[in-house]
Amino acid sequence: MADQKKIDKSAEKISGIYKKGIEEIVDTLLDNRNGATDKEFTAGVVSLDMKEILKSKFKNIEQEYIKSHIDVLKDIKPPVK
Repeated sequence: MADQKKIDKSAEKISGIYKKGIEEIVDTLLDNRNGATDKEFTAGVVSLDMKEILKSKFKNIEQEYIKSHIDVLKDIKPPVK
């Protein structure tokens, strides 16, 4: 049977990576506002390639997800007949 503690630990790690990434993105956006008007700031945010920003920020999530699934599969024992 899969170890629930390992699953919980992986879930916590993944959510931590996500939370930290979102906080860093928001902090960077706000730090770079540099006195721009709301309209200028919005135009700047819209022009960003958010797909690439998110992809680079969260690449560790996919790696952790795969690693945790491999660990769970290693722990599963086939039924004995």
